[in-house]
Amino acid sequence: MSAIELPDFNLILICIYRSPDGDFNEFLLLLESVINIVQSKGFDIFLCGDWNINFIKHSQYLLELQNLLLMHNLTNTVNSPTGITCNTSTLIDVMITKLSCNVQTVNYDLGYSDHFAQLSLIKVDTPVVNPKFTKKRQFSEYAIKEFLNYLQTESWDYILDTDDVNKSFNMFMNTFLYYFNITFPLKTYYLNKNKNKWITKGLLVSKNKLRILRGLKRSGQLPNEFLNYTNKYQSIYKHLLKEAKKLHNDKFISSASNKSKGL
Repeated sequence: MSAIELPDFNLILICIYRSPDGDFNEFLLLLESVINIVQSKGFDIFLCGDWNINFIKHSQYLLELQNLLLMHNLTNTVNSPTGITCNTSTLIDVMITKLSCNVQTVNYDLGYSDHFAQLSLIKVDTPVVNPKFTKKRQFSEYAIKEFLNYLQTESWDYILDTDDVNKSFNMFMNTFLYYFNITFPLKTYYLNKNKNKWITKGLLVSKNKLRILRGLKRSGQLPNEFLNYTNKYQSIYKHLLKEAKKLHNDKFISSASNKSKGL
């Protein structure tokens, strides 16, 4: 289980994986506990993940889970299968939020997994505004040496001569912060959007081709040669993704002036 709090939207996003071999009753107890904690704090909740409970096949497990969700005014917004093969069709990946929330969820085949990805579009009252600037301090080796020099050359006698401990402390902090703000001033920096620079045109072409192959694979009975080719192509594509990321990261770290910071 992992969680992300989005305070601007009063929302907590929680991702849960339930093992198919796990204790279902224990899962329900944990799920209800999490929901109660989040809702008691006044937050909206959004649950997602692979729960290994088929929402398009009637079962006692599904009935108990749906009853629990309805008790807390929650519903699964995924309405179509999230995994399709030649012989099976399942909906075990969920995107769950409150019934009154205006949410649209669609499945998306990324091309390298037997599960579809889920994309939920949520309409919120607060507009999403990404900050373009940030403020931070730079702690360079030169600035640190300069700061230490200020502290070493400062006469602290006036602090030691003060009998009042609180007054002495305040005088020390005022002097300390004065030099601190001089040598490490807050500066404004423009925020650049991060992009996956390791993605090449070749990878994009391979991704689209793999998506077509996987679509054909799910369409019905096909020769073993085609299935083997698709599986091999998918394996090669995954390997190329991993190598592209590794190559880009290695190049970035080796060219960084500060290796530890680059890493």
